[in-house]
Amino acid sequence: NKYLLDGEVSSEVLQNSGIKKENISVSGPVRFQNIWKLKSRKRSTRDTMNILVAPGLHDSEFVINFTIKALINKSNINMIIKPHPKININKIIKIIDASANVPDNCASVDLVKEGSIYSYLNKVDLFITTYSSTGVEAIAFDVPIIMLLSKKIPDMSLYFGKNDVALKAGNKIELVNHIDNLI
Repeated sequence: NKYLLDGEVSSEVLQNSGIKKENISVSGPVRFQNIWKLKSRKRSTRDTMNILVAPGLHDSEFVINFTIKALINKSNINMIIKPHPKININKIIKIIDASANVPDNCASVDLVKEGSIYSYLNKVDLFITTYSSTGVEAIAFDVPIIMLLSKKIPDMSLYFGKNDVALKAGNKIELVNHIDNLI
């Protein structure tokens, strides 16, 4: 048997389970092969910052609650929430409804269900995530990343230990400060 994998971590896991190294090839994530051609970013020219929030498969509640509660009072923010494609959209709607007691002069919060993540990466000024591999795609699109750090879940991002790749926010004050510095 031959194994074609997307990264070295996967290779190590297989080797540790007894698969011989000569039966393993690391190609990199196949889904990244065509994203470079899709890049046509248009930065916002207004005083409003467009932020793409992309929760991973298992952290939707954490990411959405953290982001909305930190940014809801900032009227110069447009939050675009693009959930993981495998998440039940009704669950996301409930999380947003529970998080967003929206005052009159506040950030806008839009849930998008359709379209590829790439079309949104071309339109935003900032990307907020945790361990999602879409952070790597944001890097390809030159979109600054803020990675939310959970006290309950370790950093499993593809850029773990790389301090110059993403800004990190472990609390609401850090998130707001990063955004204020980027506006």
